[in-house]
Amino acid sequence: MNDIASTGFQPTTFASQQQEYTHPTAPRIPQDNNTNPSFYDLQDVIHQYKSQPELLKLILTSKVEEDKRRAEEAKLRAKELDLYLQENSRRLSVHSHSDTDGSGKSEGVVPRSKRRTAPYHIPQRRKDSLTDHQERRHSAAAAMLAMGSLTVHHHHHSHSNDPSTEHTTPSPTSPLSSAATLSSLSASYPSPVADQYDDEEDEIIEEEQLELTSSGRPRRRREMQAITKIVETREFPYVDDYFWKNNGNTTQKKTGCKSIYYKCSNSNKGCPVNKTVTARPNGEYLIKYRGNHLPECGRVERIRDL
Repeated sequence: MNDIASTGFQPTTFASQQQEYTHPTAPRIPQDNNTNPSFYDLQDVIHQYKSQPELLKLILTSKVEEDKRRAEEAKLRAKELDLYLQENSRRLSVHSHSDTDGSGKSEGVVPRSKRRTAPYHIPQRRKDSLTDHQERRHSAAAAMLAMGSLTVHHHHHSHSNDPSTEHTTPSPTSPLSSAATLSSLSASYPSPVADQYDDEEDEIIEEEQLELTSSGRPRRRREMQAITKIVETREFPYVDDYFWKNNGNTTQKKTGCKSIYYKCSNSNKGCPVNKTVTARPNGEYLIKYRGNHLPECGRVERIRDL
């Protein structure tokens, strides 16, 4: 003890040494403020559930499906907004022509064109929805990338006990290289909306917008309803146990096929259902239903002679 005091040696506690010690092989996470925080959230989820691959796969799959649903809603909102803008501009032009013919010349009556001269501004919601759609595509691509890396890791772990088979251990993907891969994945990531009938639907909507009444004025239409059922058949007319009224027809410009529009016979009682029957070059008919029938629409039975 006297030797220690004479040499001036100061003893150090084990706790202080333990706090200052750092393992030389411990990974250091780079502090990059520009990195997307959602990517690190995804890495945390993978790290937390890596011991349960089935549960992790279920979580990532539900994430991808949710992104698809939200992206589909954003695309439908954009289409509805485009349709509303076109109808609004058409109505403005019709009202301006009718007011110039003398409908607004009486005193005390303000012409409708003067009351609606304020320009229509596109709301910010459409721009935000498109931006959110791009972000969800990136997050979905990240989830797909994580699922792929999880499958490779699980496959290697299940065969690591076999001495006769050699496997190459996949190198861990750094955050920067994974983030760079997201752009290529998002470019090849398919659109979440099933576009099997998109071309035909857009052309039918365009033809409906150009349809005119006998007076030469555009017909005032209701807001476009969502498609509730699609039928492909060679039967014409197709019997679906409901009665319909012919509501006009058009011819598609691209294919030359004819489209016939029907509305439910109970439309005067408030039934909103309508259907579009489109002929195809192969002899089939594509029938699209919009809306839901009233309870009394299907109570009328058809009588057939046998």
